[in-house]
Amino acid sequence: MYSRRLDDQVLSFGHEGVLYKDSFLKYDHQTRSLWVHVTGRCIAGAFQGRRLNTVASVVTSWADWKRRYPDSLVLEEKGYPHFLGTYLGLDSGRASDYAFCLTESAQPKAYPFRALRESEVVSDTHDDEALLIVFSWPENRGQIWDRELDQDILSFSLVRKDENKGPILQDAQTGSLWNGLEGVAVEGVLKGKRLRALRYHPILLEAFQVFYPEGEIYGE
Repeated sequence: MYSRRLDDQVLSFGHEGVLYKDSFLKYDHQTRSLWVHVTGRCIAGAFQGRRLNTVASVVTSWADWKRRYPDSLVLEEKGYPHFLGTYLGLDSGRASDYAFCLTESAQPKAYPFRALRESEVVSDTHDDEALLIVFSWPENRGQIWDRELDQDILSFSLVRKDENKGPILQDAQTGSLWNGLEGVAVEGVLKGKRLRALRYHPILLEAFQVFYPEGEIYGE
């Protein structure tokens, strides 16, 4: 998910109808510049070399979202909820082909769904930043957090899985309990504290390797 605001302009986009490295291109109506949807980077036109800013979002299945937020608004054009879930593979057998792509670091890193299914709570360090990756399946919902809180680096372990709240974690430093998918402490000394969410997006592993050939893949 990207912000359409670039400098002092708000851009609007259309589908160019051609492929670039097996990925579709979009164009902005204002300048007809061409943008790669996988990276948000402009490869031709007035904005060549520029990149759209990613927006914090949650990757989950449509069924899980509807259960958690039954009164939320949703874009229904072209049967959007079903289409998106199928496209991402979140509701199909293709989920193992996807990864979470961390985009806030200088060099992106991929966290494959297949690796996260084996270890649903991952503490990692990348580009000198302490990370916490929390994953809940079969809804394939996940989040990437900054493990640094008030200048302390926390380490986490999985305590249990709550049917409604997902993974419940405990930090080793204070013994506080955390809702892993919400990044908030729910019991203990740190109750009410929140971790900082990092921006990421789902990506096919094969696309990650094409667009970020020097990028690291967790578990490989």
